[in-house]
Amino acid sequence: MEKINERILKMIIMVHSAEFVIIAVYGSNEDATDGQRDDFYVHICDISRKIRSEHKLIIIRDLNGKVKSKINDRRGKLAKR
Repeated sequence: MEKINERILKMIIMVHSAEFVIIAVYGSNEDATDGQRDDFYVHICDISRKIRSEHKLIIIRDLNGKVKSKINDRRGKLAKR
């Protein structure tokens, strides 16, 4: 798995003789500027153009997502960082 940035992940998997490129995207937050949103979609387009034509492309998306870090606290529960 390759982390493109904090909002885009890319993975290549083989299924039988076919290669699938999976791109997982988490869209810009509601508080993002128009420029940030535009840059996000331009970046996805740039990545998809670099995928070889023989690959199967799958895009998994959450276009209004917020990604938060979580760590385990000492009691073993998930805690917000």
